[in-house]
Amino acid sequence: MSIIKKNEIKNIGILVLIVGFVLLLEKIIVLDYEKSTQEIIDKKILTRVEIIATEEQMNYLKNNTDTEPYIKVDVIINGTTIKNCGLRTKGSTIYSKLGETTNPTRFGYMLELDYYKKYQSYDGIKKISLNTNAYDKTTIREMICYDIYEIAGVKTVKRSLCDLTIAGKDEGIYTFVEVPLENFINRTYGNNDGVIYKPKIPTEDENKNEIDMEKVLNGKMFGRVNNNKVRMLSNSLKNIKENNNIEKYMDISSMIDYLVVCFFIDNHDSYVSETSRNYYIYQQRDKITFLPYDLDLILMNDDDIKFPVLTYEKYQNKPIIFNILNNDKYMLEYKNKISEIINYLEQNNYIYKRIDFYEKIVHNSMFNNSNNFYQYSFYKEDIINLKKSMQLRIQKVREELDKS
Repeated sequence: MSIIKKNEIKNIGILVLIVGFVLLLEKIIVLDYEKSTQEIIDKKILTRVEIIATEEQMNYLKNNTDTEPYIKVDVIINGTTIKNCGLRTKGSTIYSKLGETTNPTRFGYMLELDYYKKYQSYDGIKKISLNTNAYDKTTIREMICYDIYEIAGVKTVKRSLCDLTIAGKDEGIYTFVEVPLENFINRTYGNNDGVIYKPKIPTEDENKNEIDMEKVLNGKMFGRVNNNKVRMLSNSLKNIKENNNIEKYMDISSMIDYLVVCFFIDNHDSYVSETSRNYYIYQQRDKITFLPYDLDLILMNDDDIKFPVLTYEKYQNKPIIFNILNNDKYMLEYKNKISEIINYLEQNNYIYKRIDFYEKIVHNSMFNNSNNFYQYSFYKEDIINLKKSMQLRIQKVREELDKS
């Protein structure tokens, strides 16, 4: 048996220490990386998003908004770099209108982290909508509206106000909004069996009022979609339209929560509006409910303030609305929910403090950045207008409830 000398023992000990240190350092690096890629999107702070792209790439996107092609970009979110993501423009119907009051070179974007690299995500989010708030001088209406949905008990996506930089240019304040995919379903509903549908947006010459199965099924589907689930959705919508045992086919309480906020805020782009667009359908087995989407057009004028919350007769071509509000039992639940929401919003001036809270988050960017849609003075004026509109809206809804 060979005898190990003291020097050899010393060298082995040093080697063990070095290996141990390397393994510890590797563990620390891994933990730091995992921590950095799991940062939570926090609506209480301004998210920093920098998209690394060339001017040639961006010009290509802006010159092809009709087909909305993707380009490959890297993105830095709150200091974490995510490589090989897909970026496209979105909302092409708005671009021709932007020149009326705003800068037509400022676009909305869809950022898909896993478009070129499968399973890639940030805080569990794979797809991000970067919204311009093009018609909202305050830039915070969408955040306020999501909060009201959340207060009502409606399932909501992760979101935050966002300072966006693209190709080295500070684009100003956007809203960073999670697109609800499989991760949202798992996180929110605790299962991976549900499916989310985004109906095809109707064109100007189409009937916007009816639940058109073709629009739903020709839209986008997220989750574990299969033919059986599509058949179940078709059957559910058919029975709802015929007012046939709708409690079996619709989550009534969730739909009431959704409708209460839709009517209260009078979002011009929701299912309740004339455009009948911008909503998701969530399906779990036979039952469906709706989820909100694209919420920047709330309380924009006097008509919104006066918009009735109890008048439903004109919605006979929208059976999801009509068959709930035309039922005495459901209407009572609906009225109680409206009262609950407006009481919450006024308690300790919650809604006005919430407006102030978001205003503080974007204030510096709105004051210093000339690339925002609106001048600083317009922004400050509309913050005041939003508070007044919210106050008048709550008052108007109370009056309508008292008379009913």
